Amino acid sequence: MTSQLDLYVDWRQSAACVNKDPELFWPMWKKDPRKDAALEICQGCVVQSECLAYAEKIQAPGGVWGGKVFAADYGYRKGDNERNR
Repeated sequence: MTSQLDLYVDWRQSAACVNKDPELFWPMWKKDPRKDAALEICQGCVVQSECLAYAEKIQAPGGVWGGKVFAADYGYRKGDNERNR
């Protein structure tokens, strides 16, 4: 039987960010250049939808997940269709 963790690990190993610096995915402010770098990495990722679904499931409080920026003051809200800037 496959556990939820196994499913997470499976898609995560295929992510474009798997060998990137995790700090890129935690921008500290709107104009933080790390945000744009992270969004570029996400743009061509083959598991972008799985990443976004995971972030929604865990209610990510921040960071870049599945090509969206999760942050209380300017970020992604479930149902948004546009790239956050």
